[in-house]
Amino acid sequence: YVLSRLPHFNTRAAIGTYLNAILSYPGVRATDKALLVATVARWAGDTMGFVDALLAELAQRDGLPVCSVNARDFPATPNSYITAVLNP
Repeated sequence: YVLSRLPHFNTRAAIGTYLNAILSYPGVRATDKALLVATVARWAGDTMGFVDALLAELAQRDGLPVCSVNARDFPATPNSYITAVLNP
């Protein structure tokens, strides 16, 4: 949010590139760095929020559905709530 207020970070792609550069440093540690990098890449290339991008990456990695009323945010992810509603 803060980066998007700076003129040289006027697109998600620019913010994503910057964040991935930081995440690539060996001293930066995360519980699942690969997941975080993939989440940033998904978020930077889409209009979904960061948490939705994280949910989509987790669902893809673990082969699980996402339970959300916003199926449009998860086009390539099985969406258990929408599926249950459409197929009673």
